[in-house]
Amino acid sequence: MAYLGFQRFIGARSGPHWLAHQLVFWGVVLATLITFPLAFGWFTFAADTAAGPGYTMYVMGVRTISFDALSLVGWVVFHGLDVAAVLVLAGCGWFLWRRFRQR
Repeated sequence: MAYLGFQRFIGARSGPHWLAHQLVFWGVVLATLITFPLAFGWFTFAADTAAGPGYTMYVMGVRTISFDALSLVGWVVFHGLDVAAVLVLAGCGWFLWRRFRQR
């Protein structure tokens, strides 16, 4: 886990380099964990009522949680891919900045 998950071998080089790798790695992992279940229909969401902001999440057809779309949980659930994209872009931005600065 320390080798693959936390990439300690990169941390020995420099702290910012390690952080950028972590951002890209965990952003891609998060995007994969969200995209594949949604694409294959393993995760589905259904509105509780036609007028309200309540949603219920189903995993493999089993009702798991109900949440308000306007709550923090709702924001995180519906913007998970946005969070993953920001992580990847921040890591790639660091790599590009470093590449152009230190040729």
